[in-house]
Amino acid sequence: MKIRKKLTLTFFDAIEDVTVSIVGNSGTVETRTVSFNDFQTEIFDVSRYAAGNYSLLITTPRGTCLSGNFKIGV
Repeated sequence: MKIRKKLTLTFFDAIEDVTVSIVGNSGTVETRTVSFNDFQTEIFDVSRYAAGNYSLLITTPRGTCLSGNFKIGV
């Protein structure tokens, strides 16, 4: 049985045109631009990503920027 790895983002306020990027050692792995309603989630299937360290970058058209790091093990 294969374990599905996922990254789930939940926004607690409505926000439009949010760009979410996942960056690994070899560059940007995935980028999405989405709009969120209250408590809406966006799910990234990271099962196909190689083991390693990744950065999550969230930006808005107003210039707001949020970043974080996560690790995918073997």
